Amino acid sequence: MNRNKTAGLPRQDRALVTAAEWFAGGQRVWYDPVSACVLLEEQAAAAPGTLRVFERVAATGHDSEAVWLTMMPGFPDGSYGWAQVDAMLGDGLWGGGRFGTRFALTGQLPTAALLLLVGLLIESGAPDTAPDLQLLSERLKNLSAAEAIVLAAAILGLAVILQPLQLGIVRTLEGYPLVSGSGAPIGRPLVAFQSWRWQQTKNKTASAGNTSRDKAKRSAAAVRLLRLPAKDRLMPTMLGNVLRAGEDLPRARYGLDSVLLWPHMHALLRPGIAAAVDDQRDQLDATARMSATLLVAAAVSFGLLVTHGWWLTVPAALLVLSLVAYRSAIAAGVAYATVVNAAIDLHRFDLLRALHLDLPRDLEAERHRWKQVGDFLTLPKTPLPGYVHDAARVAHASGSAAVAAEGSTE
Repeated sequence: MNRNKTAGLPRQDRALVTAAEWFAGGQRVWYDPVSACVLLEEQAAAAPGTLRVFERVAATGHDSEAVWLTMMPGFPDGSYGWAQVDAMLGDGLWGGGRFGTRFALTGQLPTAALLLLVGLLIESGAPDTAPDLQLLSERLKNLSAAEAIVLAAAILGLAVILQPLQLGIVRTLEGYPLVSGSGAPIGRPLVAFQSWRWQQTKNKTASAGNTSRDKAKRSAAAVRLLRLPAKDRLMPTMLGNVLRAGEDLPRARYGLDSVLLWPHMHALLRPGIAAAVDDQRDQLDATARMSATLLVAAAVSFGLLVTHGWWLTVPAALLVLSLVAYRSAIAAGVAYATVVNAAIDLHRFDLLRALHLDLPRDLEAERHRWKQVGDFLTLPKTPLPGYVHDAARVAHASGSAAVAAEGSTE
């Protein structure tokens, strides 16, 4: 199989091919599994054990963007199965795409900033002496190509090592390590402070006064309250609270556990809304990672500059930048929670259809249905209610009978 990167619309926008359409566009050829060769009719007659396999040219042309697919037995569902998967694969999986952008934002950029800052401080003479900019300039001029390559490799290597920790970084900034365990003594007063702020905001929504300014204050307070969870669900940090409020909203509306069901639902999103969700998640992760990186940089630079007077403005500035990045993470968290809840509002029934479950008649039935699904995914041996298969799905599933004959011997 030869597959070159294609241009144009994302593959997610292309309709899945049916079995009849797929097999109508190809032909059967003789194939010898011993020599791994396609045979002519007369050659196949003289070779025992040959197979009749399906061959199809998915696209043709003489330009570099052409895609040829010659399918032999081996893909789990044959060439028809590959056609279904190929239609859902984005070109970014072959040429960088979203993962490359995400890795650059959440991995390479913060890591490069941290290593370069520490490296520049050390090369300028810290911690033994106060940083000397002239000394730093001379050392940078003498930087060899090999040293530059080593630095680039160190940045890439550290970014790769730290990338799996991204979720842990966000959860740390949410305050989860302070909810229980050894961090609880710190977390309890922070939760008490968040509770006080919550109550102050709640009181402002019921404040007296009928002037336009009073009404604007009540409206702003009501908006802020919507971005917070219930008082008994508060987290130690503001980022944790805006994300928890987003997590709790689907349960309050529909009885749907968004934390449990979101991975299943995300797989069913249309390309447009999936891209919006992923973009907001990237912004959240990038700002959270930058905040954490700047905080580490402030601590390291303080250790290097603690005896050098006014140079302590460097860690102070880094600490301020870390707080600014954290505020940006809060704003990104609000946007992410908003778009995720919009996706759940629009696509929650798609998940029920994908599970082949009947759609609920009303809100009460919907709450019961999501409880059934949640119990099925979390409690062992919990059954789902009876499946619902419409005629179109049954007809589509019958295409698998054609697949079974694809690699048959003759």
